[in-house]
Amino acid sequence: MQDVVSVMVGGEALGPAAYRVDSGDLLVRTDGGCWPDCQDMAAPCGEAGTFCVTYRTGLPLDDAAIAAFSALVCHLVKGCGGSGSCGCSLQRNRNLSRVSRQGVDLEFQDTTAIYADMRTGLPDVDMWLAMVNPYRQPSVSRVWSVDYRRPRTTTYP
Repeated sequence: MQDVVSVMVGGEALGPAAYRVDSGDLLVRTDGGCWPDCQDMAAPCGEAGTFCVTYRTGLPLDDAAIAAFSALVCHLVKGCGGSGSCGCSLQRNRNLSRVSRQGVDLEFQDTTAIYADMRTGLPDVDMWLAMVNPYRQPSVSRVWSVDYRRPRTTTYP
């Protein structure tokens, strides 16, 4: 969990000093009050008898990640379908690797190799991906021990 946006109990918002998050997923009340024992699950958030927590997951993005994400979204919104006139940053002949003039020999790279290598073909996006994941790992490495019990820590605020 990145952070808690709001906590509402019975339609009233609690202040950020009234709660904290421990171990990334335990919401702890710090103002001396108790969490409700039950709630009306059919009622919309903010009504009497409800308990709602709004939070964001993931990690906060730095400026380089925002720039890469913006370039990817811009490319997808433009809907570049290969017509060459869409105005995106991918060029039609980017996969051209060799040209011979008078004999007209053109050699193209395999276009699917970019995607198999976990790249997008967009320079800003590929540079950011190479920076944060240089070995192209599909998931975060972890080591688990059955003997070690992780202590409870406060993660927010």
